[in-house]
Amino acid sequence: MCLQLPNNVPCIKINRGQPNANALLLAELNGGKFIVNYAGHGTISTWASNSFFSNTIAAQLTNADRLSIFTMLTCLNGYFISSTDSLAEVLLKNPNGGAVTAWSSSGLTTPDIQEVMATRFYNQIAVGNITRIGDLIKDAKTTINFGRDVRLSWGLLGDPAMKTK
Repeated sequence: MCLQLPNNVPCIKINRGQPNANALLLAELNGGKFIVNYAGHGTISTWASNSFFSNTIAAQLTNADRLSIFTMLTCLNGYFISSTDSLAEVLLKNPNGGAVTAWSSSGLTTPDIQEVMATRFYNQIAVGNITRIGDLIKDAKTTINFGRDVRLSWGLLGDPAMKTK
């Protein structure tokens, strides 16, 4: 998604297979990034595996003075109807850091449709004509003529009127 961001927004990619990936991710998140995107396998409480990023790690973030917008291109990170908090919920509830808002799926969805939607979302952030997060999400969802499960299962935890600029 780096190509879709405005030129003045730095983009750092962390591959979970690289040495010290967890430590690098934690350092970057604690630095308070404008927007954080994850694409890959996920569950209710993890990205890839417990050792890469999980509810436990999210609860330890310390970027309270610079909360991030999280977009999670994976399954179930926003599954908020479980007795266990989803990763999106943990990121929002952490009093010491985490997310100002989180856009994620509450179900199982396919990465190809997620990518179409996310590409539109990030393109619109770069253009800058749509500034409220809820409007960005609505616009991104309306570009999908197929993939009903993605449109219906993806939700925003946070304030849809929040401005991205």
